[in-house]
Amino acid sequence: MESLRRQGRDRFLHRVENLSPECKVLEISSSGNDAIYSERMMPMDQVQNYIRTDSEQSIFRLVQFTVSVFVQPRPKEYGELAWVLDVLMELGIETYLIDSHICATGCDMMERELCRKGKVINMIAETGYIFMAGSYNQTTRSTTCFFFVWTTGSDSKRQLKYTAEFMKANARLYQDKHFLPFLLVRLFTDHIFWLFPKYYSEDFGRFDEENLQLWDNNCTNLRLIQRDSYCINDITSYMRAYIDGSTEQGNSSTSSQDILDGDLDIREAFRMMELRLPSIQRRIEFERQRSDEFLSRIPRRLMREDTMASIELAKAGVELTRAAKGDSSSMKVIAVMTMVFLPGTFIAALFAVPSLNWNGDDVVGENFWMYWAFTIPFTILVLVLWLVITQRKQMRSAFETSKKQWYAKADALIRRLHREGSTVGREEQEREEV
Repeated sequence: MESLRRQGRDRFLHRVENLSPECKVLEISSSGNDAIYSERMMPMDQVQNYIRTDSEQSIFRLVQFTVSVFVQPRPKEYGELAWVLDVLMELGIETYLIDSHICATGCDMMERELCRKGKVINMIAETGYIFMAGSYNQTTRSTTCFFFVWTTGSDSKRQLKYTAEFMKANARLYQDKHFLPFLLVRLFTDHIFWLFPKYYSEDFGRFDEENLQLWDNNCTNLRLIQRDSYCINDITSYMRAYIDGSTEQGNSSTSSQDILDGDLDIREAFRMMELRLPSIQRRIEFERQRSDEFLSRIPRRLMREDTMASIELAKAGVELTRAAKGDSSSMKVIAVMTMVFLPGTFIAALFAVPSLNWNGDDVVGENFWMYWAFTIPFTILVLVLWLVITQRKQMRSAFETSKKQWYAKADALIRRLHREGSTVGREEQEREEV
């Protein structure tokens, strides 16, 4: 046990850094029949003596620390809050429990019997923005509570503001041992109803990139809502067990002291709040199904868009093929025309001799026939070479087809002649026999 305490203490001092030389102290005390609520800022070096001062009357003290919390321990030891761990040990809260709850959502409530303080009820909870450790002494009906406020996020300021408003509005209930648990339940419930409007503000029917990012943020809010609902269930389970036990005890001397004034109000408020818990759970489950459905629609939507894009790409490919085919036909026409006229041009250049006499009576010379004698055969030769080079596969295929057809006709002719010869032979044989 001692090793666990030292380990928890060491990890706490290497993970939690105090950021403010002052603490905000919220206090509720009695003055006659009235409960007095007060707020003040107190230097850090005075808070320890203030907490350890024993009061003759019941008192509710809540101290807020502004801290920075690291998920992994740092090499440096932050020793400004070492005295807090000592005070929590005196209140019956073990250091290893404190370390295990930092950056880990949850809530634990336990009852212990201390030799000098009597029976105490300890409570440890982490809300994601606030870490709380508190103790209620049933003998003095006093509560001492520490709030460690994370510096990141606007929720911490809003929850601290709501904490002060709740304590001020319900100051007369501060002596009840369920005042602190009920305060936390109200904080969690308030956080849930603060997150739900954010979650509902987005349209899940759109699939653009901006909306997908908003949907991802909403999923985070939904997880926070579900986390808070788990903490509410933990606290309400403890309170329900106490209320059921008090109901079974009836009006005995011990229970009559506990079920007076403020406790009756808290029990009634708890019943009203408990009626809302199933609707919150159903709403959370509905939103989870809604998010899962939206998530399942995304791949189908993307697949459909990919299919439509593929169809459009195929259409564009067909159009491109048609255009290429048209260009190919045009190029073939140009090539054929070039092959037709190029030999004549070549021969005319080659035989650039004065065969035409424009100044004489006889324009066409006697040797003009030589131009046509060379041009026409050369053009035919070029066309034949082009056909042989470019159309050799088609020509070979046509040749093979014609060859097969010729062989088939020859075979049919041979068979027919063979049949006719056999018929003539049988007729001659029959004549001889006759």
